[in-house]
Amino acid sequence: MTEREEKVLGVPLEGIELPRRKNRRSERKKALNVLYHLELRELLTRASESEDPESFINGLLSDILSDYGIEEESFSFKLLKITLTRLKEIDSLLLEFIEPHRWSTLPPLERSLLRLGVAQLLPNTELQDVPTEVAIDETVELAKRYSYRNFHKFVNAILDKVAKRIGTNSGKDLQEDIPDSTEAVQ
Repeated sequence: MTEREEKVLGVPLEGIELPRRKNRRSERKKALNVLYHLELRELLTRASESEDPESFINGLLSDILSDYGIEEESFSFKLLKITLTRLKEIDSLLLEFIEPHRWSTLPPLERSLLRLGVAQLLPNTELQDVPTEVAIDETVELAKRYSYRNFHKFVNAILDKVAKRIGTNSGKDLQEDIPDSTEAVQ
């Protein structure tokens, strides 16, 4: 621990090992990679069409732990678990703002990006500590880096609409703080 860290914390911490939090951006990238591979292998379609989708998804999650070397307590696993277990809900939210034809013609990587973004916005998940703006910004950054040109703008617009629709974290609070344009004129 550096002198500066000790000064900020106000306590000398000699000999105490603080846990290092993994970089969530790299965890999101890892989750995107896995979801993209599942999408390419059409496993997400098979999961939704399965007679027992819950068992199918549990099998996928088990495979993710063993095949991709992702730890069960990691941010990427939690993100994948939410995405897979609530896939129908996520897709339904996305289809409120994306025409079905457009959705079905989106490349697998772009569908995966949008699904991961929405999964971070859902209420009642293990990821509620992720602020809305961060979830959207990080998904947009992944889109800038890995998707085709200007797709990040589409991601930003769709995730913003979904956040407003479900009233997540601070996205709802921000809307309440913005004055109505008619009020500002008066």
